[in-house]
Amino acid sequence: MMDTSEVWTHNGCAACTLNIKDRDTGRSISDRVLLSFLLKNISTVLEAHHLPDKLWGLRLCHAAYRIHTERRLHQLM
Repeated sequence: MMDTSEVWTHNGCAACTLNIKDRDTGRSISDRVLLSFLLKNISTVLEAHHLPDKLWGLRLCHAAYRIHTERRLHQLM
């Protein structure tokens, strides 16, 4: 389940963080198979909504702790 998300945009670029938790436990997802499945699905959505000549990327990282969202978004930009 989606817990929180934040998106920043600047000069035609976008960065976002998604905090997705396991619906049953309420904890961060650590199952590698499920994380891979989520990465594939998110990639499919992003690929369908970008211009063919524009570069884009997706990084997925498991954070067992809450990250400082503004600092992370600043790093991504």
